[in-house]
Amino acid sequence: MSGDITYLITGANRGIGAQTPISTHRIGLALTRILLLRPNTLVIGTVRKPNTSASALRALPTAASSRLVIQALDFTSTAPGSLAQFLVELTVVGVTSVDVVIANAGVALDFASALSTRAAELRVHFDVNTLGPILLFQTLYGMLTGANTDADTDADTDADTDADTDADTDSNTDHGRGATAATATAAAGPHEKKFVLISSSLGSIGSMEEQEDRGAAPSLAYGISKAAANYFIRKVHFEEDAVVTLAVHPGWVKTGSGQVFADSVGVLEPPMGVEESARGVMEQIDKATKKTTSGSFVSYNGAVIPW
Repeated sequence: MSGDITYLITGANRGIGAQTPISTHRIGLALTRILLLRPNTLVIGTVRKPNTSASALRALPTAASSRLVIQALDFTSTAPGSLAQFLVELTVVGVTSVDVVIANAGVALDFASALSTRAAELRVHFDVNTLGPILLFQTLYGMLTGANTDADTDADTDADTDADTDADTDSNTDHGRGATAATATAAAGPHEKKFVLISSSLGSIGSMEEQEDRGAAPSLAYGISKAAANYFIRKVHFEEDAVVTLAVHPGWVKTGSGQVFADSVGVLEPPMGVEESARGVMEQIDKATKKTTSGSFVSYNGAVIPW
């Protein structure tokens, strides 16, 4: 299946009705379903506990020429070596390159005001929603671009220490990476490599006044973590010529996290179904190119969201 397009989706098993203290955007299962029905598609779906939480993934219908690989990955753990081990496990099952990464795994545990948000809540949201996608990109950089890199070595150390170190590296190193990756991708084939963040409009600083005028609920920890992740997506767009990046707001979806937010603003339920959201998100991912929407923050319907 050398002609496959390979997608990697974190939090791929979180579907309709899923309930867990560590939640995801829960469109992962719907996105995986869409992709597996496409021909010549390899989907790598990550879950926290493959032995106990992947039954919904295994039950998905699959096109005859496509297949699903399920791998363990837990962004709530900062154990050294976890991401390096994840990379090794991918190679063991024969995965040596990835075309599209969809960073879907995330948490939305607390909707509190700036005054009442605790440091612990800020940390857990930042660890999963911000550091998670950054370390995932660093770990998969070689597979995504075909370039030689030591990012996987950097990523396997504790997130609390290395995130700052990585951010402080000389800009000349970043430019060199981009040039190398561009050459590798040009030789690899016609598909542009993509790194996509499932974000949220609550991470939009530019939309804050409008949201407050509509009576938006407090969302300090979640909003800050998504705003920081959005910055990362924008920054990689400029640093890496060979990688298309995109932050996508999936809409206000009928999921556990969506319902928590609905309860906080006195709304009966979110207005959008998971399948509708997933179709819109995939449309934005499919049509994104380096010359069009790369480096942008868009909604599932294509509307541009201010940073």
